[in-house]
Amino acid sequence: STALTKPIRIECYPDRLVLVAERGLTGGRRIALGPRTADSMDEFVSAVWDYAEGWGLAGRGMYWRPLLHVYVAPGAEPRYHDLEALLRDSGLPIQWKI
Repeated sequence: STALTKPIRIECYPDRLVLVAERGLTGGRRIALGPRTADSMDEFVSAVWDYAEGWGLAGRGMYWRPLLHVYVAPGAEPRYHDLEALLRDSGLPIQWKI
């Protein structure tokens, strides 16, 4: 099967991650971050896959592969680096966006 990549806008703040809904789609979500970023990863990854389900079927022999476009707020750089390390080899590619 063939992967179709589609970006999801993620806003990264020191205290939260925000999945920003595309125009016309529901699914925007806010995930609170405690002292350890890792403690929120199950909720975050579930939110990403729930969001991608809203895209519908990718097509015969194809599947959706979310691409995380992360916009990092001032002071949230350590959270981004945590996120990047925690998602390494997870199948969810991540890119720092400006």
